[in-house]
Amino acid sequence: MYVPQEIYLYKTLVMPVLNNGAEIWGYHLALDVESINSKFCRKILSIKRSTNLTALYGELGIVPLNVHRKILMIKYWLKLLTLNENSILFRTYKLFRSDANDGNTYGGGNWASHIQKILEEHGFAYFWTYQDYRLINFNSIKQRILDCYNMAWHNDINKSELKSYCSY
Repeated sequence: MYVPQEIYLYKTLVMPVLNNGAEIWGYHLALDVESINSKFCRKILSIKRSTNLTALYGELGIVPLNVHRKILMIKYWLKLLTLNENSILFRTYKLFRSDANDGNTYGGGNWASHIQKILEEHGFAYFWTYQDYRLINFNSIKQRILDCYNMAWHNDINKSELKSYCSY
């Protein structure tokens, strides 16, 4: 598949900056960051703001940044699971995990509860329950997140006036 140079440069140079630190703050909607992403996509294709964003992402082969942020958060979570149990970072995570298991989300600010939600939404609740990093395959979680996005993308296209778009 041909990837225009602008998209390649955007994915490798700009998207990492937009998602800088997303391992921690990635559960926020970050509408301003998503706006930059959609403005770039529209500029590449020279189209109006009123163009369907779902079709725009499909045309360029770009997924919304919130999908990338979920993947970054899961990757960081797996890194936390490999830390020494005496490290302050791991002990802090254990406290957040315990609170997440008890349903204490601190008004949506408990990072561990967001990891739990991501895993449950994508059919990996058992990874949250056992948290044995040796049994967890990051690539399978990443692929499932992308697959879920792709299914939602097709669903959105089929619900819109662009039904013939995805039949090509």
